[in-house]
Amino acid sequence: MLLRQIVLLSSAVALNLNMIIYLRSFTREYIDLRVKLFPGKLLRPKHHYLYHYSALIIAFGPLIRLWTLRFESKHMFFKRVSKFTGNFLNVLKTLSEKHELYQSYLRSGARQKNDLVPFRECHFHVNWYSQEIREAVVRVDAVPPLVECGRMQYKGTIYRQECAVVLPERSLLWDEKFGIIKRIFYDANQSVFFS
Repeated sequence: MLLRQIVLLSSAVALNLNMIIYLRSFTREYIDLRVKLFPGKLLRPKHHYLYHYSALIIAFGPLIRLWTLRFESKHMFFKRVSKFTGNFLNVLKTLSEKHELYQSYLRSGARQKNDLVPFRECHFHVNWYSQEIREAVVRVDAVPPLVECGRMQYKGTIYRQECAVVLPERSLLWDEKFGIIKRIFYDANQSVFFS
């Protein structure tokens, strides 16, 4: 529990002086408890760095704004490429070319899986539906042919009839306004419509 509190306080976006004092006391208590519970285990350097977190927060502000995890993730790409290419004559040129090719590949959308996976689909016939649904279809400018389906996976999320969704409009009383899905449609451009 102490370690959980330390992680929450050290990764907080905003801290006041009382929180920093709590962080310092939690850190000291955690280290002392660790030494008592595991007498044969030596403390590692990361345990020593924990002592300095409160002073670093006072000097630099919240530590979450200083972390380097995203840089480590980017650096992992270059380490992997240099290992697999085996070219050590002009490493910078090789890495920059591979990086640009990879970025072009990502921007092309080739890595994205199919965004729209319909289930139990049937074609939309105008005369089967009420006047209200016909007018709604005309308002959204759907590209024919329009297809109705009972269930759909769209960008990794599964939508079903009778499920609740957050509507783009906001009400005065609540931050979000919800709606119930009655029918699911999609058109030739794979645009999804709910009624």
